Amino acid sequence: MALSSVISRPALESCLSSFSFSLAQVEHLYQFLLLVEQWNLSHGLLARGELPRLLDRHLVDSLSLSSFLPASGAGIDLGSGNGFPALVLAILHPSLNFTLTESNQKKARFLRYVIHRLMLSHVVVYSDRIESLTNASTFTFATSRAFSSLLNSCHYLSPLLSSGGKFFAMKGFHVEHDLSEFSSSSVAGLYSSPEIHVVSPESKIILLTRQ
Repeated sequence: MALSSVISRPALESCLSSFSFSLAQVEHLYQFLLLVEQWNLSHGLLARGELPRLLDRHLVDSLSLSSFLPASGAGIDLGSGNGFPALVLAILHPSLNFTLTESNQKKARFLRYVIHRLMLSHVVVYSDRIESLTNASTFTFATSRAFSSLLNSCHYLSPLLSSGGKFFAMKGFHVEHDLSEFSSSSVAGLYSSPEIHVVSPESKIILLTRQ
């Protein structure tokens, strides 16, 4: 594969300088980013103007979730799209099992291709609508990034998260409407009070625990 004009190994290593990842993990992250760029050229995976921000936005956002994840368990990612954050987290946490949900078949094919190329045997893709999942109380944590409203996400997750399971919803910086809509719904009674973590000038993580 030709060296990417957008992603370089030195730029990636600089982005990861404050983390302690193995050489194999760094290589997998690098290969994943190159595949995103390659598929974007042929399949239009990313919105216009987003390719130059793979490192400083998409990867950094994904990395910010890494320290929140448990040491063991099974997680589900809602609307996995281009693999941020789910495939990044799967590369960094091989002891965890991940189910990636993506109903867009083009993006689901991309996710499966990356999983095959990087031999991520602890990751599976569910390419039907999340409402049809029947893994009741199976998952110990869940993640999402720019998926849907907090209320809709929690409605989907309610039968899937185990008691005490954590939901990490990555949102833009302005989350007031999202939180207000969720807090005034009956679904809110199934979860703990939201915790807000600021991770960048553009992003916040909303943490909820299933009761």
